[in-house]
Amino acid sequence: MSIEEDILQRQFESEYHRLHVNILYTASWLNGKLSEALDEYDLSPEQFNVLRILKGANKQVNLKYISERLVNKQSNTSRLIDKLFAKKMVERKTSKEDRRNVEISISTFGSTIINQASESVKKLEVQLNGIKAKEAKEVSDALDRFRKSN
Repeated sequence: MSIEEDILQRQFESEYHRLHVNILYTASWLNGKLSEALDEYDLSPEQFNVLRILKGANKQVNLKYISERLVNKQSNTSRLIDKLFAKKMVERKTSKEDRRNVEISISTFGSTIINQASESVKKLEVQLNGIKAKEAKEVSDALDRFRKSN
């Protein structure tokens, strides 16, 4: 379906306006699909992002390290860590040098969950095969250019 059919709008002010709405709509749609894929693991997309960051770091890191790498910059990193800690998916340790600094790492349980959840997300990404890899790269590159221009 086209964006016009999906949101029941006949026309847009310009192709740029159509692109703007289409990006917002598609991001929301994709985030909904991601949420569905993560439901069985009791993870939000933001929590999944934190676990992937911690897995990739492969060491203890602080909140700033995580915050700088989040996809959704509006996420409350402390709250996300608290929720993941309550689920026993992350471990926290207070730094011996500076008690204000908390070091965070993924737990063994969190590693198991992120590995399983990542497989579900890969299945979701396979569903994106409605466009070719070359087209996906072109769209991604265009979005990078768009962000750099603003």
